[in-house]
Amino acid sequence: MFIHGKGGQKFIEKTIQKIEKLKKYIEENNLDDEIEVDGGITDENIEKVKKAGVDVAVVGSFIINSKDYKYNISNLKK
Repeated sequence: MFIHGKGGQKFIEKTIQKIEKLKKYIEENNLDDEIEVDGGITDENIEKVKKAGVDVAVVGSFIINSKDYKYNISNLKK
């Protein structure tokens, strides 16, 4: 299941509640699905989406548009 936006856009905070609701539905119905989020994911919000229940986060613009992609990747992994 995908929750996505457009490359380079700002993360929409109300998406957190949608992720939590979707994760709860998946668990309650014993579904074998993953949640992927795409759009505005950075080192500043990755922890929020992980806690909400995201399994996969696309961070394309955050890495591509950075001056130091190795540093940004390292921050995402923390």
